[in-house]
Amino acid sequence: MLLTISCQNKTSVTDGCKTTIWKNGLEKLGKKNITKTEAGKLFAGKTISVNLKTKQGKPYKADVVFNMDKNWVEFANN
Repeated sequence: MLLTISCQNKTSVTDGCKTTIWKNGLEKLGKKNITKTEAGKLFAGKTISVNLKTKQGKPYKADVVFNMDKNWVEFANN
């Protein structure tokens, strides 16, 4: 089972991406997996909107972005 998604080409913000995104990087916020399409947008430095859940199970939408310096997905307003 593939647990990470790697950038395969040099179309990322760093123009030579050598990093990965954990597919379950948003699992603690209620999103099961990050798709390849979403990962491609994140590697390109784009913000994506995802459906998440609160601890109480209530759904909500949030914008997230990949932080290349910290190597994780975080809320876009950080």
